[in-house]
Amino acid sequence: MKKLLVIAMMGIMAVSAVGCGASKDDQKIQSEAKTETEIVQIPSDFVEAASLDAAKDIAGFTMTAPDTVDGYTEKNISVLDLEDKMIQVIYSQDEKELVIRKEAMGSDGVKDISGDYTEYAEKNEFDVNGQKITASGSEGEIYTAVWADDNYNYSVGSTDGLTQDSLKELVSKIQ
Repeated sequence: MKKLLVIAMMGIMAVSAVGCGASKDDQKIQSEAKTETEIVQIPSDFVEAASLDAAKDIAGFTMTAPDTVDGYTEKNISVLDLEDKMIQVIYSQDEKELVIRKEAMGSDGVKDISGDYTEYAEKNEFDVNGQKITASGSEGEIYTAVWADDNYNYSVGSTDGLTQDSLKELVSKIQ
C-alpha cells in the first residue's frame, strides 16, 4: 500500500511540474518583451555648441581654447546650462580625452571644476603667465590642472597625462 501511495504521489508531482512550465507561446511573448526593452538614460545638463561663439551665446561669457591639439582628432564643445554656466571643450581620439573647462565664478568662489576626484600621488604648483596652476598626477604625468582668475575657474584634464611643459603651453592658450 505504501509503495502504491509513493508511486501515486510521484506521478502527481511529475504532472504538476510539467503543468507549471510556460507554454511556447508564453515563452515567445516573454522573449519579444525582452527585445523591446527601452534603454533609459539620465538627461545631460550639457548643451552641444557648434563653436566657441555659439557656446558664448549660451553661457554668457567667452572662452579661448586651441582649435586643435596634437594627438587628438575630434573636438566637441558643450555648455553646462545650469545656474553656474560652464563651457567645456573635449578633444578626443579613440579612448583618450583632453578636457578643458571654464566656469564663471559663483558665490562659492574658487573651486575645482575638473570633475576628477582622484587622489593623485603628486601635486605641484607652478606659474603660467601670472596664473598659479595646481597640477595633480603621478609618475611625472599630470592628469588634472586647475586655476582661477578674478572671475573664472578653469581646469584641464587628460586621460593620457601631460608633461609640465605641454601643460604650460596649453594653459597659455586658454582664456
